[in-house]
Amino acid sequence: MLTSIKNFLKNFTTTTPFILSNTLIIVPYLLFLQLSDGTTWQSVLPFVLFYTFRFTGLFLIRGLSTQLESFTLLMAAFLLGGLGSVSGFLGMLFPGAYPLAAILLGLSASWLTPANITVNYQEAQQGFHNMTAKKYPFALLGLLGLFWLINQDFPASVTVSLVLALYGLFFVAAYHTLRHYPHFEINFASTSKNFIAYRELVMFAIFFLLLLLLRSGRLLFDSGEIDIALIGFILVFTIAIWLLSRKKASLQLPFWLNWLNFVNGMIGNFLFLFISLYVSGTKGIEAVASQVYLPYVLGMVAAMVLGPLYLQHLTKVAPVSKLVFGLCLSLLLIIWPATFLLGFALLCFFKSTTSSWLNQQYYQKISFPAGSGVLAKFSLQNKGSLTAQFFIMGLLAILVFGFHGDNRLFLRILSSQGVSSSGQQILNDCLLVLVGLLLICLAAAWFLWCKNPLPKTKT
Repeated sequence: MLTSIKNFLKNFTTTTPFILSNTLIIVPYLLFLQLSDGTTWQSVLPFVLFYTFRFTGLFLIRGLSTQLESFTLLMAAFLLGGLGSVSGFLGMLFPGAYPLAAILLGLSASWLTPANITVNYQEAQQGFHNMTAKKYPFALLGLLGLFWLINQDFPASVTVSLVLALYGLFFVAAYHTLRHYPHFEINFASTSKNFIAYRELVMFAIFFLLLLLLRSGRLLFDSGEIDIALIGFILVFTIAIWLLSRKKASLQLPFWLNWLNFVNGMIGNFLFLFISLYVSGTKGIEAVASQVYLPYVLGMVAAMVLGPLYLQHLTKVAPVSKLVFGLCLSLLLIIWPATFLLGFALLCFFKSTTSSWLNQQYYQKISFPAGSGVLAKFSLQNKGSLTAQFFIMGLLAILVFGFHGDNRLFLRILSSQGVSSSGQQILNDCLLVLVGLLLICLAAAWFLWCKNPLPKTKT
């Protein structure tokens, strides 16, 4: 009996890096959103800080050190996440601890996934695989446990404390697991050269301020801040495109591969931002856990198990064609209410499968500095996600003010609250436009690939 319990705990513990890597981007998002009442800065600040650091933290780490070793970055993510979980747990007694928790968890979420993927690749090259097929049931148990806690009808502060207490245990277990990897090594010497990358630091500062304005304006019903953020982003995005075109010759990968990665980032923001707004606006915020988190988990786990089989099964069809086809089919299924949940789960599946395939491409093609390929991949993916964020906000503003002229309706939609029939119609119209845009972007990636396919490489 004791041996069985010990083996269970050992197997479960080793899955915690996987659980954290795949849930830290969405669970705190849902938790801190529950704390917001849309009227006071104190209630809104934790969500704003988490979201902002989550999307800009990678620019910060790339700005401070382009040579940071992957084990070091992953260990830092675990430590910050553990401290953030403790702070968030104490927030029920000391609400002032929530902003600190949001900052720490946001940075951890930004760094953990790319660092964990890079470490897994490096370990696999030396013959060690932490996550094997037999461990997926243990990981699924942890994922469903998180869902059960989030879905309970507790006061928001109690839910946040309980979930972050569980996260604290996950971070401790993940730290313990990482320390026992056969090739574990912390190396700070690699950070001594090229320590500052000013372009990434400037990008971090600009996007941080714009996201702070956009998120605080959205949740505090201040349309003025939303307008400033949208206008600012348009200027920044225009300048960024100009700078990118000047450095086009230095890109190490085909444009279509970078574009597919960029679009995959847009799809990620569509999944978490717009779909959460859509579900909460049409079905109530209480439905977000069951209709956003649960399909996401099922799709993501299925991608880990079935994604490689899907890419290898039809040997005469290239992976890019399979991925683009799956993403397009999923987007089309989302349009119809009867197939919405199926389409959302499939989109999570194909988005995760595409992301895994892209991780491999970037890791193989950008080999210096060591591990920089995955960081570059996630940095560009975050830029796609940020672009989608501001486009979604702008599209909603056009649909509301262009046809209804109701400022309160616009802000109510953005506050993740239930809306009237006219608000639901706006969300449906926005859904159609966004799906159409993403389909066009995916088609462009496929046509660009047809003209310049990626040479075959050993895997």
